[in-house]
Amino acid sequence: MLYVNPVSPLLNLTTGENEAKRTAALQEFEHLFLYSLLREMHQSVSVTGEKKGQEMQLFEEMLDDALAGEMARSGQVGIARQIEQQLTAPRVRG
Repeated sequence: MLYVNPVSPLLNLTTGENEAKRTAALQEFEHLFLYSLLREMHQSVSVTGEKKGQEMQLFEEMLDDALAGEMARSGQVGIARQIEQQLTAPRVRG
């Protein structure tokens, strides 16, 4: 699920490449957060007391991953945007 290599050396990157990688990492973080949120929501709902089969669990995981990816790409939740603003905000010394 994570497509960003957190250990890659960033020393040789130009400013544009560094910003692109940061944006991709933040979007992937939002994707992971939303996926976890959707998984927990699915696990909290019981289907008439019956245990879900492996096929249903796999389908729900794939559905959650796809939905989380689309939600993260749309940017409407805004988690990545908020973190980006906090990272780029000028530091106040006090």
